[in-house]
Amino acid sequence: MPDELLELMREKLSVLEKALILETDASVRFKLTNDIRYLKEELKLIEGNSVPNLLINRLSRIFVTDPEAPPIITSIIPNHPYQVVTTPPEQDEIFISQVVTTPPEQDEIFISQVVTTPPEQDEIFISYAWGGESERIVNELDKRLLEKGLTVIRDKRDLGFKGNIKEFMQRIGQGHYVIVVISDKYLKSDNCMFELLEIAQHGDFYDRIFPIVLADADIYKPVKRLVYVKHWENEIQALDAGMKEVGAANLHGFRDDIDLYNKIRGRIAGLTDVLKNMNTLTPEMHEAGNFEQLYQALESRRSQDR
Repeated sequence: MPDELLELMREKLSVLEKALILETDASVRFKLTNDIRYLKEELKLIEGNSVPNLLINRLSRIFVTDPEAPPIITSIIPNHPYQVVTTPPEQDEIFISQVVTTPPEQDEIFISQVVTTPPEQDEIFISYAWGGESERIVNELDKRLLEKGLTVIRDKRDLGFKGNIKEFMQRIGQGHYVIVVISDKYLKSDNCMFELLEIAQHGDFYDRIFPIVLADADIYKPVKRLVYVKHWENEIQALDAGMKEVGAANLHGFRDDIDLYNKIRGRIAGLTDVLKNMNTLTPEMHEAGNFEQLYQALESRRSQDR
């Protein structure tokens, strides 16, 4: 059965590699590249007998159940016990992650199912760039919404020491209500733009975001918005030039970065176009009104969703 699993995984890898060669869309290439990298890592581990036989057998049965659409194994932590973690019903990925080891005198391997919990319906997320005017406004807004009894999620309070930054940003992207504080620094930050892309990717972008646009984010004139497109083109060129000076064996992770930059470059014009057409009010107006209009907009949307 492990041989059958390996064969299916190699076939899947071949299909993905061929698709990557033909694909021109940056966002699709980004996902294909990640899938290929993950699948190669899993193959290496399984071929090296780094995964318990019990887990191999269980995964084999999963693959053989539906040979037309085998799932992708997307994360194995080497040299540790493992558990199978199922993703939400609409996804077909199988995640494998580390579990707590049993006491040293025991040699048992525990395999259990964990369900990833989506964001709570009433959570309010804030996406912003650290420092300066942006953080000052967020601090005031955060205080106001907490006084109103809302559940506000922001990185400096809720991510925690050694928290997984990417997973937290993806959680923001899935949020039902996301306050986005747009600044010049935000539009030039790969982490902030990753969050904005994640929000857009999960649909209902216009309805789920509640923007505050700072004065230094010049998105209202076409020629000014082009500055941000050019910024990401320059980032791509600089990283691409640097990668050519380094051996391929030392480029782990950099391909993902340049794919992200390409995705940002391709989407930033459209996203800022949506933002410029929203009556977001000025930061001064929000502060003068103690963020009441923003609060009422959140409450109105939340009442519609109940």
